[in-house]
Amino acid sequence: MTQAMYFVQGPKEVVMILASKQEIRHVYLTDKHSPNVKTSWYGESIGHYDDDALVVDTIGLDDRTLVDGFGTPPHQADSRD
Repeated sequence: MTQAMYFVQGPKEVVMILASKQEIRHVYLTDKHSPNVKTSWYGESIGHYDDDALVVDTIGLDDRTLVDGFGTPPHQADSRD
């Protein structure tokens, strides 16, 4: 990653903007996921602050999603399996 990633924090969500690829990810600061999440590139992310750390839980990732530059799919990176 050679370009900046910006974090815009609001009372109901945190928006992450990756300048190099013009990608935007929303982390909603709610207490639970939507009842019927449709799969998508970024899935649905909800978060909360634990002291000064943003903790994010994401569900609904589709087959295009990779968690790193090595091509690891999300199901292999999920420590809850």
